Amino acid sequence: MTIRQQAADLLRAARALLARQGGWCKGVSRRYRGSTVSYCALGACQVNAHGVIDGVYLTAVTELRKAAEEPHISLWNDHSTKRQVLAGFDAAIAELENTNG
Repeated sequence: MTIRQQAADLLRAARALLARQGGWCKGVSRRYRGSTVSYCALGACQVNAHGVIDGVYLTAVTELRKAAEEPHISLWNDHSTKRQVLAGFDAAIAELENTNG
């Protein structure tokens, strides 16, 4: 599996965390509410990066920055809606899956 494929998998897992009911938050990387944990875009990437090589994480985050058109993922997250954030993940995943990318 290539680094780009692994980065797409990392972003898919992060997106799944965010897409859950109560899974997305702003202003902090992680928020606890009872048994529910919500994440910002970068926090979701970080929690899913455990055990992956640095190149995979960096590739995933770089592609997410491009999709967001914002070098600071946390700022993008905090100034966006959940729908916009999920769409950014979708765009980044699609680009990583593009074999010409």
